[in-house]
Amino acid sequence: MKATSFLPGEVHVWTVALQSGAERIRHCETMLAENERSRADRFMFPDDRRRYVAAHGALREVLGHYLGRPPAGLVLGTRGEEKPLLASADEAWLHFNLSHSGELAVIACASEHEVGVDVEWMGEAVDLVGVLETFFSETEKAEWAALPENEKRGAFFHAWVCKEAYVKGL
Repeated sequence: MKATSFLPGEVHVWTVALQSGAERIRHCETMLAENERSRADRFMFPDDRRRYVAAHGALREVLGHYLGRPPAGLVLGTRGEEKPLLASADEAWLHFNLSHSGELAVIACASEHEVGVDVEWMGEAVDLVGVLETFFSETEKAEWAALPENEKRGAFFHAWVCKEAYVKGL
C-alpha cells in the first residue's frame, strides 16, 4: 500500500526534540525491536540511551504514520553501510533516514527515491581542521580558510551536514 500523502518528488522532514521524560521513554521502548533495545542497553551514559530510545521510537512512529501500521510491528533492516530500510517488500516504497545529535533528531521520508539527512551538535570538542583535512576537497578547504574567523565554525558544520546527508542519500 503506497501512501497518498507524498506529492511527486516530495521529501518530508520531521524534527524531534529528544528531551523526553521517563514515561515517554518507557513508551518508546515498547515500540523497539529486541536488537534496538539491546543496542540501547549498551550505552554507557543514561542520557545517550535516552536519546537513542527517543529517536528510534519517534522514527517508528513516523514510519507507522505513513504505513498505517502500529510502530512496534515494523521490521527494520539495513543494507550497505548500515543504510536503514523496511524489511518487508510491501513497504520498500517508503524510503527514510534518521540522524540524531545532542537533543535533536531529524527524520527524512520519501516515496520515490532514497533520502539522506544529517544533524550535528556544534560541540566545541570537534576538531574542525582535522575533519577538513580528511574529508574536504582542496577547493573546499581554501574556501573555508578564506572566511572570516567568526564565520568558519558555522560554515564548517553547514558543509559537513550537507556532505553527510548526500552520502546517506546515496
